[in-house]
Amino acid sequence: MARICFFFFLILTELHAQDYGGYGIAEFPDFKQAHFSSSDGLAHRQIIDLIRGPSGRLWVSTRHGISYFDGNEFTEIFTPEKPDSLSFPLFWVRFTTDNSGNIWGIPGYGKGRNPPFLLEDYNGYIPEKIIPGSRYQLSGSGQVKNHCYLCFFKAVEGLQTIHLLARELDLDIQTAYDSDSWELINQIVQIGRVWDYKFIDQISEMEDGSFVIWLLGRGFLWIHSNFSELTVIENPADYDQPNFWEGTMPIDHKNRFWFPQSVVAGELKFNFFELPGDLLGEEYRFDVDRDHNIWIFGNNKPIFKYDFRNSGIELLKTDLDGINCIYYEKGGLLWLGSENGLFRLNFRGNWFQKIGSLPFSLSQPAPIGLSIRSIVEGKDGQVYTNQNYGSVFKVDNQNNQLVELVSQQPDGKNIEVLEMDYFQNEFGEYLILGTSYGLLLYDLSTDHLFSPEGMISSPRLVTAIFQTEDRDYHHIFNADNEHFYFHHKNLSLEKVGEIPMEINQPLALRDEKLYGSTGNGLGKFVPETGEFREVFQLKRPREIDGMDIRALHFTDSVLWLGTHEGFYGLDKPSFRILHHFNRKSGLPGDIIYNMVHDGKGFWLGTDNGLTYIEPEVPFVKSFFEWDGLSHREFNTRSAILDSQGKVWMGGLNGINLFDPEKVKALDFAAEKLFLNSIEIYDTKGEQLQLLSVQRDSDIEKLRFSPTQNALQFNLSHFNLNRTGGSTYSWYLEDLEYPWSNRSQDGFIAYRNMAPGDYLLRIKATDYRGVPSTNELEVTFTILQFWYLRT
Repeated sequence: MARICFFFFLILTELHAQDYGGYGIAEFPDFKQAHFSSSDGLAHRQIIDLIRGPSGRLWVSTRHGISYFDGNEFTEIFTPEKPDSLSFPLFWVRFTTDNSGNIWGIPGYGKGRNPPFLLEDYNGYIPEKIIPGSRYQLSGSGQVKNHCYLCFFKAVEGLQTIHLLARELDLDIQTAYDSDSWELINQIVQIGRVWDYKFIDQISEMEDGSFVIWLLGRGFLWIHSNFSELTVIENPADYDQPNFWEGTMPIDHKNRFWFPQSVVAGELKFNFFELPGDLLGEEYRFDVDRDHNIWIFGNNKPIFKYDFRNSGIELLKTDLDGINCIYYEKGGLLWLGSENGLFRLNFRGNWFQKIGSLPFSLSQPAPIGLSIRSIVEGKDGQVYTNQNYGSVFKVDNQNNQLVELVSQQPDGKNIEVLEMDYFQNEFGEYLILGTSYGLLLYDLSTDHLFSPEGMISSPRLVTAIFQTEDRDYHHIFNADNEHFYFHHKNLSLEKVGEIPMEINQPLALRDEKLYGSTGNGLGKFVPETGEFREVFQLKRPREIDGMDIRALHFTDSVLWLGTHEGFYGLDKPSFRILHHFNRKSGLPGDIIYNMVHDGKGFWLGTDNGLTYIEPEVPFVKSFFEWDGLSHREFNTRSAILDSQGKVWMGGLNGINLFDPEKVKALDFAAEKLFLNSIEIYDTKGEQLQLLSVQRDSDIEKLRFSPTQNALQFNLSHFNLNRTGGSTYSWYLEDLEYPWSNRSQDGFIAYRNMAPGDYLLRIKATDYRGVPSTNELEVTFTILQFWYLRT
């Protein structure tokens, strides 16, 4: 269906967010880059129309030209050099598609009948120059459409509509061709003018092949199947009501939005949905997407989406104004064309519950709010947390809020909590707090903060708190590498020894052995014997803060590490590397701040998003702000799996709470991998040639001369959810280890290749880790020099 980008104006009273009744507002999501304008490659910031082509390109028509977005960048076309035969400028172009899937542009600027031209064929091929279509115009100018919008939607049906109008009015066909279709319909229906609107904008194609046109403020015009007759439907309801329509949108006086649903036994059936709040006082427009969902939007207004299949209304909050057109794709991706550029939004649903988070906005796309450190679960599932070097909070799940419990130390100074845990004894429930000034206890029942017995006179920063397996006491470590027992029964602190100075940060206690981050990697200390050794060394230790290893987890036979250089899996007896994942192997970031094991896989909080990984498969899937996260950067060891099986992960903007099974089941669209071209460098003449490849077709075997032995294969993997980020893997069969080469550069280069037969295999994964729908096999031969042939 062609995208429809004209305005429908209603000028009524102001509607405030609190008037939307029980419909929740989805917060505005963030993107690494959510807004694109002329500085990003668009021909002009004013967007006219949007459509996605067969190749995956997003075509963007602007006031002064056309650009397409391939997932990495915008490319402006047909503007530097226009063919001499082109008698019209590429301004105000609108898009449509024919029955074969070709994408056409229809110029809408200037006088006369401008022919449509091919933008992209059904194979994804872009012509090198403008190829005009039939001389019959599909659309008129941007201000006056000379023909019915069906002509813009489908050329053949448009012609038949003109013939039908001519029959109804007893006109000769040439007169009908030369007339304004609005005027022809107006002679039949007596619509009149609405703010000088002369065009017809909204069309629904029914299953029987008939068409229903919305006539602004007047009703519906039904063009029956086979173009047999016209029927005007002024009132689709079963009751009499004068002046049924309240404005230029199909909304009645009861605030119900009407739309054609089906044709049953030769009768056109309508349905309606009630709008939340009173839109009769608003400046709104509407559009219908390819799935028949209805979008209602306005300047600086929330966007309403009526889900055609589920018969439900979603309310999507934005603060954008000047919206001209909408293009919606499955999976929640929404493109908004406005007077001030192109915006990309994604509303995938409320998979992540954000607690204590600042909301997103265009002025603050990635807010840093409350930085969360520890998260612990207490009695009856009550969760507690603390701000990094800050206060202690109780989680109010119902309101997604954090309720402050402790903000000051007993001496009145601001409290600085780094580590925290929960325990209970026969007297009550407590939080054990590791602060910059030593250990403190908080009695949850009496709201009392105090120091435990045995607290040393010169307290030091607490670096780690671990509870023993019998849960009778905690291990406490401080910045002097002192080791204490904290006894639950009498709330007392007992020093039991010291740990090696090589351990910069204790990470875990397991089988009476302490594991910690060292200057080079991972150290293991046995307190009973005093034995210490470094069991694992990182490839590139930084030795900055002793926190090169941030998280540690044991499974049956593997020790898992979250480090500044990725995610490691070590064999427990030997500490040999079994697995290593980083950005090159599909993770969104190299720094792993925290991790949770849900029984099958790991949830990794990185410096650039949340990742679910099953290392043995391997399987990787990543999530970002536009999926509902409060922020893309997480905090050290700020993660738990609670007693209900839900995951809590803290970061730079509060807590993200989610059901791991539901989130890992989210289905992301896979995209196709293309070979765009091959750059051939001929060493004999030192010349560079560009070999174009027919996209979406079989790649035939290629033959190169002996001196054409430097090749570069240019690739594209479209994913419009985010700019760039695809990872390409490849190898030469029988010459390289399978999938041993990885890059995000979008090209593969080989130099000084010997004569012989080659098979290059290529695949791609997007920034989430979703693999391409296909793998490429490029077979080619570099010929031997004639004097060396046998």
